[in-house]
Amino acid sequence: MQELERKGVKVGLGTPIYESIHGTNHISHVKAMVNWTQYLCETVLLAVCGHGTAESRNAIVESSLEQKCTHTFFMDATCDIPLHALPRLLGHKGIAVISGVICCLAPMFEQKGGIMTNGEYAAPKLPFDGKVYEVDWCPLGCTLIDNSWFYKVGRPYFLDESHELGRMRIRQNKNHDISFCETIKKLGGKVCIDTGVLVPHGFGAIKIAPDPETTKGRIEVR
Repeated sequence: MQELERKGVKVGLGTPIYESIHGTNHISHVKAMVNWTQYLCETVLLAVCGHGTAESRNAIVESSLEQKCTHTFFMDATCDIPLHALPRLLGHKGIAVISGVICCLAPMFEQKGGIMTNGEYAAPKLPFDGKVYEVDWCPLGCTLIDNSWFYKVGRPYFLDESHELGRMRIRQNKNHDISFCETIKKLGGKVCIDTGVLVPHGFGAIKIAPDPETTKGRIEVR
């Protein structure tokens, strides 16, 4: 902790809560926040409830910048956050946006994120080898962002792109995380996924127990 404090590292821990947070995920968040605050670096808790996805993230970023944080770490209510996530992601230098491997089960086991293939985004199929891979977009549920990039992106930092057709609001296939990552890459930043941080996405549906020493994961279906 002393080394990171000496370097001026201060992380805003952002948890957008849209309706509720599952008990298992909540416990993982609390354990992680207490550990990081005590042993890793200075942290600030930034929780936002009851807003839309992009709106919640924008509010968290504004608070993080007001608190003079160097980084913002999104830890979504839908994700079970491993204890070694933040210290590991902070260890990577020169990366604008870096995420853990966020996985979901429904309708099948799948890594979230995207790699451009033949003009379309395909879900990444990264090996669980503990290496860092550059991607075209990553989900933001367990993601560290260097705050200096928010000044380059400008307000609003996150935006769900959509258009209206009559009385129906039709949502395009480009959510705020995709748009944000595309902007970062256009500005020359790197968007990466660290396969040493495995994150179950959902409400207690699965538990991924990674070994921080070997970076190999054991997946248990509940």
